[in-house]
Amino acid sequence: MKRLTLILSIISTTGAFSASAQRLPIATHTSSGEHGAFQMIYTYDDSGMSGDSGSANATNDVHDFDDPTFVKMGLLKNNADSSTNSTPPPHWVEYDLGESHELTNVVIWSYNFPIWYIQGMQEITVEVREFGGDSTVAFSGEMPAAPGAGAAPTPPSLDVDLTGLTGRFVRITTGDWPDQSWWDDLRPELDPSTDAALSEVRIYGDPTGLGNAVTEACCFTNGSCANMAALDCINAMGTPQGTNTECFLTICPQPPEACCFRDGTCMVAESRGFIGDTGSGWDTTSAVSIEASDERAIPSGGAWAGEAVFAINGNGVVGGGSSGDPTDEGKHISNNWNFTGNESDDTHWMAVTPAKYGTNLHAAAPTGTILTLLFTFDQVYELDELHIYSAMASGPPWMDTGIKEVEILVGTVNSGDRNDWTSVAWNTGDGIVEMNPGTVDPYSVDEFVELDGADAQYVLLSVLSNHGATWGTGAGEFRFYGVSKPPAKSDKGAVLLIH
Repeated sequence: MKRLTLILSIISTTGAFSASAQRLPIATHTSSGEHGAFQMIYTYDDSGMSGDSGSANATNDVHDFDDPTFVKMGLLKNNADSSTNSTPPPHWVEYDLGESHELTNVVIWSYNFPIWYIQGMQEITVEVREFGGDSTVAFSGEMPAAPGAGAAPTPPSLDVDLTGLTGRFVRITTGDWPDQSWWDDLRPELDPSTDAALSEVRIYGDPTGLGNAVTEACCFTNGSCANMAALDCINAMGTPQGTNTECFLTICPQPPEACCFRDGTCMVAESRGFIGDTGSGWDTTSAVSIEASDERAIPSGGAWAGEAVFAINGNGVVGGGSSGDPTDEGKHISNNWNFTGNESDDTHWMAVTPAKYGTNLHAAAPTGTILTLLFTFDQVYELDELHIYSAMASGPPWMDTGIKEVEILVGTVNSGDRNDWTSVAWNTGDGIVEMNPGTVDPYSVDEFVELDGADAQYVLLSVLSNHGATWGTGAGEFRFYGVSKPPAKSDKGAVLLIH
């Protein structure tokens, strides 16, 4: 009864409604990822709703609970596979009105599916923004579970006052796990869930549109971005990125970095210097290939994949990056799923069949190895460092799939005889790949491995353990750096080369 009192109090006191305010049509939406059957479009297409009396009488509009065809509600889970949990929250959905409006309120009906209404969002933030503008937080707090509790048609759970705000976009973001939903509070005896869901969202305001700010993303030579009119951008010595672009979704080209060598000399590096760098993105496959003793191949029925190549092709790596500085080089996102429905752009190498551990190993692997990765370069390089992004997540327990005890061998031939390989000093001085902290997304390098300047065309990485997971082992990315060679005295201004 206490929860019902809270719901009615919120609805009766927070929603401001004027005679001119009307329900505004939502043109489209974007999200962090959604269930293959419970699409977020169902949260604004009136499916399952009874009544449209306006926000002044929102409690008279209810959402059904009987949803056998899965077409009345939306569930955020960052992967479309109904049989698995998503990667950790927060999740988000952003509704696009098509143009700016004077807003009055947004009314939210929580998830009302039988039994699983407990997946309704709990901790949420509601933000409003213009196209190309900063967000204004209109609400941050707890949204009650559906009053219908999945057993009866439900009135709304929350009515958020937007009086005085104008905007084109309304975004709802969940809290971190486990506060993204009511699952842990209402059914703590169940296995944890990372999903979060809604039944319906209605946005109200003045139906007279205000158009859109005439701005676009403007990139500057220092790599920064500002939303500006195209002419203002040009006058400010920037580069306009085109109509309908905004900094929120734009990554500007980053400037060249200063590269300093071991002899104390420096030069401007036009390349970030990793092996396989083409000057665009983080893909290293132009010079590096990988072979794993086990991997989660792209399945025929969808879901997600964990192919070894995802750990060298830059999938999931974001940011401009530079020359190995952990605060600056490209960072890796936590999610293994890239939310597109195309498993070829998933982001981690993952081996998820423990029964295969210890099989199909490289012949030079040491005793006790559970998995091996063989990296092959297009030529012999003088190797300087290996940067490892461990298996990542924005909350426990998924980080424990990351590789832990590791041996690294380098060689000029791919031999099954361990005597033909060279062990790097890191093996005895450290030998442990740190577990990703799970507190920052995206995150930079977890482990820097010195490769001692060895000449090699092959690197054999043998995994002896992970950080405790019993269902899978993997990593986000591996990136190799060669020893940097300063230019000859007559080559001032030459591009940084990797030998």
